[in-house]
Amino acid sequence: MISILTFEDKRGREPYMEYLNGLKDFSTRIAIEKEVRKLEKGLVSNVKAIKHQDVQGLKELRISRGCAHRVYFVNEGQEIIILLAAGRKADQKRDIERAVENYKELKQQKAAIRLPI
Repeated sequence: MISILTFEDKRGREPYMEYLNGLKDFSTRIAIEKEVRKLEKGLVSNVKAIKHQDVQGLKELRISRGCAHRVYFVNEGQEIIILLAAGRKADQKRDIERAVENYKELKQQKAAIRLPI
């Protein structure tokens, strides 16, 4: 089974969890969590690759519930997925840039402790 991890920035914040916990609609929160759990089983029907000039491997999990939500993540090998950010479809451009910055920070963190990406 694939492991799901959340990215934690230098200040100890987890952007994905902050978004999820900030949702007022509990049923939307559950719907997002269910879709993320499907990734653990390798089910990727709602996943789209994001093309960005600064990073490769960024992906978007699309959840069409309420105002439509997105979860941005990267794979670390075949066994680990790291959740970088999340947001509403309406804020997609901003959220992709946030995910890109989080991914760059993740790579710097890993380089500092000498782990391969």
